[in-house]
Amino acid sequence: MRNIKYSFIAMLLISILAISCTNKQNLKNSIKIQSLKSNKSQLDASSEILNKRLKIIVDGDFDVKVVAQENQIQIFYDDNWDTVQLRKLILSKGDFALYKLHTYADVKQLIGADSSIFQLLNKLPDADSSEFVVIADLQNKKAINQILEARNYENCKFIWSENKISSTLNLYALDVANEPTKAFVKSNMTDFKLLPEINRQTESIAFSFKGEAVQTWADYTRLNINHSLAFILEDDIISVPRIMSEIKEGRCQVSGSFDHKEANYIFTMLSTEVLPVEFEIVE
Repeated sequence: MRNIKYSFIAMLLISILAISCTNKQNLKNSIKIQSLKSNKSQLDASSEILNKRLKIIVDGDFDVKVVAQENQIQIFYDDNWDTVQLRKLILSKGDFALYKLHTYADVKQLIGADSSIFQLLNKLPDADSSEFVVIADLQNKKAINQILEARNYENCKFIWSENKISSTLNLYALDVANEPTKAFVKSNMTDFKLLPEINRQTESIAFSFKGEAVQTWADYTRLNINHSLAFILEDDIISVPRIMSEIKEGRCQVSGSFDHKEANYIFTMLSTEVLPVEFEIVE
């Protein structure tokens, strides 16, 4: 009786594997990505990370194969995929960073209170103690960038972000020299969750810091109450929360009026590792 039972289980597993292999063989579409500066171990690691990303965000069948001799990875997929989303998913390294925002007073001291940048902005902060979050239009963005690129501002990085609600361009000044924020990296993050926001058709992403980052996060939030932080994913600002109190136990939440598709993408990128190398599409 026991032998019959084990034989049945073995046959069932073989059937499942056969169906899976058949489904993968029927995948008609493929896309190749290449990194000329990669080695075999980096390609293998990248393949595993891409597999994790695709399993989270895609319902259909897919297959990821390493073509080591060409420094390539080939992704096979079916007809129902959003190719724009697929390209974004496989080309993004997944870099995540958290920065404190410089104040208006910091920026005036850094670039000069009489800088022509301020004349090109539509709206400035209300007070010197406010974080440097200013509004500009597309016409003036290029001129502002030319001024900023002409100088190398130490310990400060300027970054643009589009406000989806007001359809304006916001310019932020990030404090890139702040040591504690260097502890808030993906390797110190765990327990990721997608959370629906009450009374809104949006979702947020919750996670926790782990290890020594738990106490660092508690200390950092206690010392920076009423200051804002910028959460950066792939050089895009995804959220700018204001610290209202000390946050213990490493808890953190990223919100920003994300619909399910946006939230699921951010969740996927935060909960999987950073690609070890950069890739480009092979046409």
